Amino acid sequence: MSMHVVKLDRRYDGHDRFSHRVEFIGYGEEERKRDRQRWIKIRNWLWQQFGPSAELFLARADNFDGEQPKWAWDAEKYSIYVKEEAFTMFQLRKEFWDNAENL
Repeated sequence: MSMHVVKLDRRYDGHDRFSHRVEFIGYGEEERKRDRQRWIKIRNWLWQQFGPSAELFLARADNFDGEQPKWAWDAEKYSIYVKEEAFTMFQLRKEFWDNAENL
């Protein structure tokens, strides 16, 4: 499993609302299956830590009573988008996420 972190700029969707995107890049059927499972577990962890969110195209303040969500996901690309605060917490847990025995 490979998680790739991208610092968002104007080239990327969501750059106006989020600071980073975490991509889950698996090669081969078995690795892609593990990546999907990790993506779901990490998404659940973010929900517990930062509250509800939505798909990237719906994760706007006007859909959340005026408050911009701290994270979002893209189910098609198996990516997670995070604001700086959520990214910092994610980085603190990255060693845990990278350890396949934990998930």
